[in-house]
Amino acid sequence: MLHDESRLEVHVHPLALRGDAVLAAFLSVGVLTFVVTYSLSWTVETRRLTLPYLFLSEAIDEAPSSCVGSFLLSPACALMALVVLLRKEQLAYVSPPLRLWWLGPVGALGGHGVASFQVHNAPIAHYAFAGVFFGALTFYVMASAWHERAHSVPVRSELCSAVRATSAIVAPLLVLGATAIAPPLALAIAAGEPVEFEEPRDFAAHTAVFFGALAVLEVAFILAMAAHFASLLPELRGVIIAFNITRAGERC
Repeated sequence: MLHDESRLEVHVHPLALRGDAVLAAFLSVGVLTFVVTYSLSWTVETRRLTLPYLFLSEAIDEAPSSCVGSFLLSPACALMALVVLLRKEQLAYVSPPLRLWWLGPVGALGGHGVASFQVHNAPIAHYAFAGVFFGALTFYVMASAWHERAHSVPVRSELCSAVRATSAIVAPLLVLGATAIAPPLALAIAAGEPVEFEEPRDFAAHTAVFFGALAVLEVAFILAMAAHFASLLPELRGVIIAFNITRAGERC
């Protein structure tokens, strides 16, 4: 009698990613995004950036820079959400849970929306996502810094810890400053050329001050966020994301 015996053979291939490598990829892609988009916006005739309108949104508003912004900024936001999740899991080993960690991925989603809905295509959606981005990330860094201080979380670098604490103070101040500037600017734009301005150029000069201040606040906020996440490099160096990739098959 002929017998066919089949057995299941499982091959396991471990795959590991270092947390600091994921963070470095996020920061690198984020920096590359704006280096490329600002360079294109300065040089391509489609729509050149002019002083004082140096907003990040302006740099990714028109093609081809908008294409690059969508292509690079979206994966950068996904990597940022992963970094937040890694930090949350790391803190769980040495402290109570970081309850507001989900604000990080929400802020990342806002950044993805900013990249996807350019201001000239969908201004309402663009500004709504921008508000989510700035608001959620501000509360996230504040909650994260407070959590580290309140629970005496061990740190690998006192300097990096100080950077995170500073970003948690600076970020809300920048957002409050932008919030204070936005209403007068909106009123000035809605009013067109008010009667108190003798020349149209007076109106342009008046609004340019507000636009310039907002652009500075926006760039400063992004730098504060970059500093916050960059300060996590020493901590995430000890975090490993491990995968087990299995392949099963029959052999006669």
